[in-house]
Amino acid sequence: MKTTKVILLIVTIGVLWGIVENMAVLPANLQTNSLVIWLLNGTSLCTYLVLFSISFFLYKLISIYNKMHFFNSKSVILVRKIAFLVLILAILDVANRGFFDILHNSHLSGSNILKNFFWRTIFVSPTFIFCSILIFILADFMKKAITVKQENESFI
Repeated sequence: MKTTKVILLIVTIGVLWGIVENMAVLPANLQTNSLVIWLLNGTSLCTYLVLFSISFFLYKLISIYNKMHFFNSKSVILVRKIAFLVLILAILDVANRGFFDILHNSHLSGSNILKNFFWRTIFVSPTFIFCSILIFILADFMKKAITVKQENESFI
């Protein structure tokens, strides 16, 4: 479990560095009149903030497990929060790619932008969605396992 905490710490430091880098570019981007650049910077910053939230919840989950050596109902809630954040991460990733396309292809129409958003969500970036579904299944499994554990303890 120590290796997991070290890896999580390294990733979290990388995410924090991304937030700092994004905040350093923010004043220059606010001086431009380009809405697309503002949106690109905003989605990038939101992506880093969601990643930081995920690492925070993972740290809390590891701490609960280290303390109790099993999961409880609070850890199920944390796992579900992580699943929702991974879904938000998928949407932010697709939106960021869409804003990047708008920046480089100014002739895109609104319907093309919407088509590209849904196409990317389903075909280009389904990994996040599959991971989110897997995390939701894991949370359901954890909830049922906790119920069975409580029933076994009450029976004994």
